Amino acid sequence: KVIFEANVNYFESWGEFPVAGTRPTPQQQNDVLGMSQLADHVVADSSYLASVAQPSAKGVTWIPDNVGWPFWQWRRLHRSHPRLRLIWCGIAQKAKHLEVLMPALQRFGHADLTIVSDRPPEILRSLERVVPVRFIRYSEVRYARLLSRSDAIISPKFLTSSYEIAHTEYKITLGMAAGLPAVASRQQSYVEALEHGGGGILVDSPDEWCSALERLLSSVEYRRHAGQCARNTVEALYTPAVTAKKYLDLFSRLN
Repeated sequence: KVIFEANVNYFESWGEFPVAGTRPTPQQQNDVLGMSQLADHVVADSSYLASVAQPSAKGVTWIPDNVGWPFWQWRRLHRSHPRLRLIWCGIAQKAKHLEVLMPALQRFGHADLTIVSDRPPEILRSLERVVPVRFIRYSEVRYARLLSRSDAIISPKFLTSSYEIAHTEYKITLGMAAGLPAVASRQQSYVEALEHGGGGILVDSPDEWCSALERLLSSVEYRRHAGQCARNTVEALYTPAVTAKKYLDLFSRLN
């Protein structure tokens, strides 16, 4: 049997693509349709991606990304302090999404931001004008340790294109596994992860970002509670054991 695992939405091409290189080419669209039609089954890593793959595939199963061992090894012990320690991780070109957060950071004024990436992103200098920010080069173990020293994991997004709307929850679940509440734009996979157990706050506007940051700073009890809910969600839905069972069930059905 042939299984095609899809983790990027090349099935559709609509909307505005603020991040360079994310608009699918005609060749990529032809390829993804061809692979989906030829495969015995498609595995999609977000529920949205599963829905758009369905018309061109013999069968589709949604299996989310799992959270590996380093992110369980260190856990945040939340304490009260005067500034909120925020952390964001992703490849440098996608740090452009942090533009969504900049108006709220200017108004809030009580946050520090850590950016973990493959290289310093272009937006770094602009961010430095509004918030204390530091860049840390990515490694899996280094990032896991940094999460245990942060107060919240953030993922602001321009949800203006077929590419962005279809992404997985992986950007926030790594921090959630370490006991961090997540603050994230209302992407479908983020909604599913955070509404499952209350492990964070979904936001749509600068006002909502400010309110979320104020709530996290003012209440260490809320950070502890939401952080525990976040970790419980990852244990229930996104561990290697959970996703491995989904694959085994799929293999059994295909055989």
